[in-house]
Amino acid sequence: MRLTSSGNSAVWKFSVDDDCFVFKEFLKRGRFESCKALVTGSRAHKAWQRGNELRARGFNTPDILMYGAQSLFFAPHRSFILMKCLTHSIGLHTLLQNHFSVPLAHEKVTLKRSFLESAGRFIGKMHARGIFHGDLRLDNILVQGWETGERTFSLIDNERNRYFREKHISMACRLKNLVQVNMVVLPQITFADRLRFFRAYLSENPELYPGVKDLLRRVHLKTKKRLSKKIPGIWE
Repeated sequence: MRLTSSGNSAVWKFSVDDDCFVFKEFLKRGRFESCKALVTGSRAHKAWQRGNELRARGFNTPDILMYGAQSLFFAPHRSFILMKCLTHSIGLHTLLQNHFSVPLAHEKVTLKRSFLESAGRFIGKMHARGIFHGDLRLDNILVQGWETGERTFSLIDNERNRYFREKHISMACRLKNLVQVNMVVLPQITFADRLRFFRAYLSENPELYPGVKDLLRRVHLKTKKRLSKKIPGIWE
């Protein structure tokens, strides 16, 4: 079964006996990509390497069982990874869209708030440990056990991650990830929910409190600018 993905990749999910796997092919993005890959390595190799670094810093990501590349004149041309599925996992955006549709019962409102606080702490902890995710769209955050207090978050699409020393992630990277997460447009996500997420994020990064108003303003303005390009007329 082919899964939804960006235009830069093709992703399939399949089963062998009782095991589930995901095959991802990285498609060529430009005529100079092969030359760049000759120096920096294929995107598949980066996914494997940066996934290992993520795991070493205490975060979950699916196991990459195999990676490889087709070469053209000794330069990686097309590359792929084979991953094992995370059982009973769901993308964060898909979860919010499908399981928290309005109107929400009181129990679901309480669960949503608790869940968003958990997600905020997770992203906060990620930044506190010096990790910048290259594409932090919500469905690149997988959730297991979302209905219980034993929630587990995992990250996918890690090939563009960057790693800093603990507590030394750059403000530009921090801001980019916060805007990516804040881009969600769903009726069940209120302004109060966004603040709740952000407060949980700050609990893992208390050094940001002195400049919190400026950070919130920058996240809001950049999110508004990006949404205006993505969804023309959204603010009308």
